[in-house]
Amino acid sequence: MSVSVIVALIAAGAALLTSIVSLVSQRRVTTLQNELTLYRDRENRAIELDQVMARYRQPLLQSATDLQSRLYNIVRGNLLQIYGRGTTTEQTYTVENTLFVFGEYFGWVEALRREVQFLDSGNEERNRQVQSCLESIASAFLRDDLENEFRLFRGEQRAIGEVMLVARNGNEKLECVGFAAFTKRLAEPDVARWFAKLREDLNRLCERSTVSSNRIALIQGSLIDLLDCLDPNSIRVPNRRKRLSTTLEKN
Repeated sequence: MSVSVIVALIAAGAALLTSIVSLVSQRRVTTLQNELTLYRDRENRAIELDQVMARYRQPLLQSATDLQSRLYNIVRGNLLQIYGRGTTTEQTYTVENTLFVFGEYFGWVEALRREVQFLDSGNEERNRQVQSCLESIASAFLRDDLENEFRLFRGEQRAIGEVMLVARNGNEKLECVGFAAFTKRLAEPDVARWFAKLREDLNRLCERSTVSSNRIALIQGSLIDLLDCLDPNSIRVPNRRKRLSTTLEKN
């Protein structure tokens, strides 16, 4: 074999090797670029999720505090027996404000759900805990093995939340209506229908000498779990988290 042929073969082999190395390197670069893009996307979604949670943490925390406190006062403070049997004004206020407290909680939950439904919660433990607490509260409302008072199906919970929401200052962000606006909305059939079950339950509880309910205790305890998750050191909301007793285990 002539020297020129050997040189040509060596050159061809070197060119082939160079091409292979270049192809492998290019694939590695492409793989690394794809991995970096996915990592950045996850990071961006995580940042966006944290921003959403931060935006809704305080109103959700306050509404959960108000609802658990109202449930505690219904059972331990005889709220409905005192003011639910008072003057006409007291009766109206007690029932409608209690409906508002329920509605405000469901409203902020629905607002949060709409914002995070397309976001990946990732591996952030605190966000997963919040979602778990919200699910426990929803389950406590819809369980069919407890007292009928305050039983709400998942769709009813969401519907109540939906009718409580309005656009914030004309933009796409949502917030709950205030109490004055809520009382006006209760005159609208499309709004009143979703609160009819709760109103009937409240009127019925007003007629009892005392109120004792495993469902109420379960909901109230689950709300406190949410408060402990959102505000574990009681920095944002004072620590007045007294649990009602229940004979049942949450599931």
